[in-house]
Order: sequence, then structure tokens, then C-alpha cells
Amino acid sequence: MESTPLLSTLGFAGLLAVLAPAQSQATLTIFADRDNTIWNQSPTCCSNGAGTHLFVGTNGIPIPMRTLVHFDIAGSLPQGATIVAAELSVNCLRTRSAGNSVDLHRLTADWGEGGSFASGGGGGQGGGASSIGDDANWFARFFSQGLNWTSPGGDFDANATSNVTIFGVGSYLFATSPSMVADVQGWLDTPSTNFGWILIGDEPPGSSTSKQLASRENGANGPRVRVTFTAPDAMWGTFGNPCDTMASPAPSLGVDPAVGTGQPTIGQSMRLQVTQGATAMSATAIFLGGSQATPPITLPAPYSCDQNVQPLLWGGATDMSLGLTLAIPNNVVLAGLELYWQAFGAANPFRLVATNGVMTRLGL
Repeated sequence: MESTPLLSTLGFAGLLAVLAPAQSQATLTIFADRDNTIWNQSPTCCSNGAGTHLFVGTNGIPIPMRTLVHFDIAGSLPQGATIVAAELSVNCLRTRSAGNSVDLHRLTADWGEGGSFASGGGGGQGGGASSIGDDANWFARFFSQGLNWTSPGGDFDANATSNVTIFGVGSYLFATSPSMVADVQGWLDTPSTNFGWILIGDEPPGSSTSKQLASRENGANGPRVRVTFTAPDAMWGTFGNPCDTMASPAPSLGVDPAVGTGQPTIGQSMRLQVTQGATAMSATAIFLGGSQATPPITLPAPYSCDQNVQPLLWGGATDMSLGLTLAIPNNVVLAGLELYWQAFGAANPFRLVATNGVMTRLGL
């Protein structure tokens, strides 16, 4: 959901300042949702899209091998978050040589993970398998679609994002760097540019430097990126004015304002609360909106009250003292999300009354 620049749209009454909101910091581990290995062999071979292993360096023939890996950044982090640090972890399961460097580069074109499963290479999958379906290989980005790399071996930024030296079996970390942070921030802000990374090891002619890594099919041992980020703190704000259609010429001050209660953070509950005032309401519809109505929607006569939100859903209450409570799912993607509330009710003698609007920003 898009956020509305609150201070630039309406002259709000009692709006909390949001130009420089406080920030909360959190760390999240995201596992790869796509990976593959490509071999410099032929236009139809080789890949290992469904295999449990990934490879970099050169195998025993020797043929260069490179790993492609992708993470769903925009689907895992809150929109509007600021990336503070990012680091990629991989697990090396086997190696033919020690002390070889592996570079991490940002890919600049999309690619696929098909159903290929290598069985060669002494049972370790290091020989690759014929590409099938949407597999990427050295020449093709999507094999079955006939979409090729501009440059065989992958299209990527020539400047390495990070680097690690692999000495033997174990876990290795591509440490955070300004380039790592920039890659992940770019993918969060513009998901259409997220094609992941390519891992390129030492590829000397005539010698074997193969490194066997755990793929995402290897479960918790697979590639994972650990991201530290900040998101705006939770807050409540109000805008617009209450309205009583019996009042003339100005809105009645007898309509009590709507306020937010509870802690609007993920995993908690929040509530829109309106208490009985001088103008008693006998029935209520509370609207939860996806955005502000800018300018407000003036309801037709004889009501003539302003609707300050574009409603997404509503909940009924027998009187205004009951309000509306919503449980917030425990999902960090929701942090920074802004919601808009407003309550409408009937008063005696019968007429429409409305509260002000309330803005809720969810926090971590």
C-alpha cells in the first residue's frame, strides 16, 4: 500500500509530526527462493536447477561453473525500510583446492530455475545435467523460451559486490559492504531490478578449483542473506474534523473525536475508540481505509458530512464506546504500513454524525 504524504495534503487538526519519524531496527534472515549452476559446456548443457548442490570454480575436466542465486527482498521486508547491513552466507560441502577466491556480482538480467538434476560428477552433481524448462545455463537465461544472455556466462555488473576466500568445508560469509547494502536497497525500492547475484570462483585454465555449495534444496544449509534494516516507528495521528449534520453553520463540538488505542506494532492489537459525548450515537459503522480521501468526499444532502477515508472494509458496533479492534499479523512486511480510520453513526433525532479521521502507522 502506498503511503500518503500526510503534511502536504490537508491542514490537519492535531496531526502528529511525521516528517522525521523515529526509526526501529530489526534483522531478518531470508533464504534463497531460486538458485542454479551454469556450466560452460554447450547451448543445451548444463544446469542443476533442482539439484541439492551449487558449484563455483572449475570441475575436473576442467569446465568453469558459476552459481546464480535470488532472494525475494521486496516480499520479505517492509516497503520504505532503510537497509543498514546485508551479508550472504553459503555452506561449502566439498572442495578440490584450498584458498580460492569467490566474487559476488549483481546480475543485470533475469534467469530461470528449471527441473534439471545432475547425477554425474562422482555422485556429487558436479558434471551438471541437460537444461530443461526454464533452466538457465551458460548461454541461455531461460532455456525453453530461447532467451539468451547478452554475454555467455551471465550478464552482471563488472564490479564485484563482495568477495570471500574458501579454504575448505564450512560456512562462509560475504560480509556487508556499501555495495551489498546498495544492491539490497535497490531491490527493495525497485523489485523489477532484482535478478539476484552470480558467484564466480577462480577459473584458471587447465586446473580444478571446484567448490560444492549447498543449494536451497538443501534446506537450512542453503544460501541465505541476513539483512539489518530500519523502519518508521508505530504512531497514531488525526486529521479532518468531526461533523454533525444538525449543526449549522459549523460542525458540532458535541461529536467526540476518534482516537487510536493500543500498540500498532506487528503481532499486537490496535483499536479505534470513540466514546459517547454530548451527541449520542445509537449505531456505528467504522471504516478502515486504504488511503485518505483527498480532498474529503462530501456526502450528499441531507447528510453533508465529510468522508475522510477511502474505505476498504468496515466493522459494525452497537454504540461508539465499543469501537473496532484489529489484530496485526506478526509479519515484518507490514511495518511502515499506514491505515486510515473513520467512524460514522446515527444520532437522535435521526441524522448522520461523523468523527475525524485517524491515521495508524504500523511499527516493528
